[in-house]
Amino acid sequence: MFPGDPGEEELARDWTLSEDDRIEVLRCRGDDNRRRFALQLCVLRQHGRFLDRYGDVPVRILNHLNRQLGLMPTVSLPAAEREATESSHQQRIREYLGYRTFDEEARKLLEEHLRSRVAGGAWPEDLFDSAIDTLRFWRIVPPALATIDRLAASIAAVGREQMFGRIASRVDPSARQNLERVLDVPEGQNRSLLFRFREYPPEATPASLSDYLDRHREVASLGLSGLDLSGISLGVIEHLAELTRRYDALALKRFAPETRTAMLVCVVVEAQKSLLDHLIAMHEQYITGLMRRSRHAFDERHREFRKRARRGIETVLSAMEILLERRSDDPLIALYRQMDETTLRTALDDCREFERLEDHGLQDELRARYPWLRRYLPAFLELPFRAEKGSERLLAAIELARELNRDGVRSLPAEAPDDFVPPGWRVSLYKDKNRTGHADRRLWELALAVALRDALRSGGLYVPDSRHHVSFSNLIYDERQWAEDRPTAYAQLNLFQEQDAVIAALTQQFEEVTGMAARRMPKNPFATIVKGRLKLHGRDALPISADIRTLRDLIESSLPRVRIEDLLREVDATTHFTRAFRPLGGYEPRSERVYPALLAALIAHGTNLGIAAMGQSAQGITVDMLKHVSRWFLREDTIKAANAALINFHH
Repeated sequence: MFPGDPGEEELARDWTLSEDDRIEVLRCRGDDNRRRFALQLCVLRQHGRFLDRYGDVPVRILNHLNRQLGLMPTVSLPAAEREATESSHQQRIREYLGYRTFDEEARKLLEEHLRSRVAGGAWPEDLFDSAIDTLRFWRIVPPALATIDRLAASIAAVGREQMFGRIASRVDPSARQNLERVLDVPEGQNRSLLFRFREYPPEATPASLSDYLDRHREVASLGLSGLDLSGISLGVIEHLAELTRRYDALALKRFAPETRTAMLVCVVVEAQKSLLDHLIAMHEQYITGLMRRSRHAFDERHREFRKRARRGIETVLSAMEILLERRSDDPLIALYRQMDETTLRTALDDCREFERLEDHGLQDELRARYPWLRRYLPAFLELPFRAEKGSERLLAAIELARELNRDGVRSLPAEAPDDFVPPGWRVSLYKDKNRTGHADRRLWELALAVALRDALRSGGLYVPDSRHHVSFSNLIYDERQWAEDRPTAYAQLNLFQEQDAVIAALTQQFEEVTGMAARRMPKNPFATIVKGRLKLHGRDALPISADIRTLRDLIESSLPRVRIEDLLREVDATTHFTRAFRPLGGYEPRSERVYPALLAALIAHGTNLGIAAMGQSAQGITVDMLKHVSRWFLREDTIKAANAALINFHH
């Protein structure tokens, strides 16, 4: 609870008494009672609970309080002689700071909050810190830490068992039997499917993609694709899946049937998402590599034939000059006297080959690699793709490819969609120059594979069962789901339920103000509304005279420059808003210069300067200190508490 050697910043921030604080402290009788009262006041305000032992108080903190109260310095502070006096002081401090005791009502509220955290996927080891932070936010003095520990452990155990039962009850008997196959080692293999779930995908090759497609089919055959897990948060499923991966197959077989079923369901559901994500990522990697290798081979061939074509063009031009001179009756005889027919035909072939290479060279390289693509592409196209608006034609092409693969048809129908084929490939897609008839199946499927990669990357296509490649609409709450999750969400975020009334009042005030402005606008001599836009008659509402400008310049030139960190210190000295920036319970800061680092972090984030630029411009403040403070002190709940301190001070 206490820093070993608190610095001046910590003393000023955490152990400084306001004028009202001193008035309340001086109501006590006896110097030691005043010291104990002031100390407990600061401890409760900072940590949300009272101090148990006065012997742990550092001398610097104790004498810092003595100086503020005008008391003599002391080395230590004895415990209170009368327990009634200690209880009376704690009651006064609670009333002064707006705290209340941990009664039965507070216990029920805390239990409900912890149950919602468990339902939301909180780890059991995080419940204790969550309970401490929640009680401090509610301004409730917590009981003994052992009591909170037992309460959190009990709720975590009960919540987990209930969750296991809810998940297992939704699995039919046949699916339960299939789940047990996850723990068995199939014939011809030396590892169970559960172990293979932990493997990270290798480099993308047709063989590795085929292997992962086989794994996906094996997982899909377990019969959990249509399992209804509504009402169970993703956090719980991810937590149980991560927990299951820590055990081997033999250890899981010793669990109770319902517990084992629930854990296997979660790990299979998460594995199915991971497999789909890995397959999409591997397909993107392989197609990107295939395009790169084809482009590289084309560039090599293009450079070679460009040199040959340049020599061929020179030969053909020389031949044309000889023919045009017409020095004899037969120009061919004159031509063959200077150039042989083989040289001319070689030059002509080189020029024609270069022309063909310009139009079809890249496509030929891609066609040469088509057999490798076919090793996995038909199975990859069978994944359950869905299309967003605007990508329906691509999904129709995928469905056509599926039908052709199932029926064993090699040629494409004349009406096959080709919107996704790149413009540079169209010259090679059809044999007919008018681009009619049947398209080249190989080039068409290659273009489909590239378009599929790009659509999955941009979100035009998605896979509903994946984790990362889902529809954007799935990331938004619908009305039914929000109605179910709203109480839990508000409890987790420590928000109040009266927001609807606040929003209604703000809406009414906004409508009243805008209505009043609309009624008064025709009579406003300074501004008017033209075609829905505000038009000012002048640069300012009132004219500024030369005397006012002179006075303004005089005031601006006379005002001293104010550094923003000094301004923050003055505001903090008045409102004490930095007291709200507390690290998580039990955490000890590594740096002694926490206070200036905290101010620097606030400036860095508030001005969009960034911690890197601030670390280079602030003397004595490093980037590591700013990262440390931003991680442990600037959290959502502490920022809300600091805002509340500023607002409450103004009220």
